[in-house]
Amino acid sequence: MISRNAKVDKINRLLTVFPITAIIGPRQCGKTTLANQISQPFEKFR
Repeated sequence: MISRNAKVDKINRLLTVFPITAIIGPRQCGKTTLANQISQPFEKFR
């Protein structure tokens, strides 16, 4: 299993290349939690 930090790092790298990135998966697997973790650094731009 890939750790949560590894997923966040990979998605952050993908966002530098692809500004629109989809997080997909089954219900209740943590997609929203992962998206919230990734978006925290961008809260100052809201």
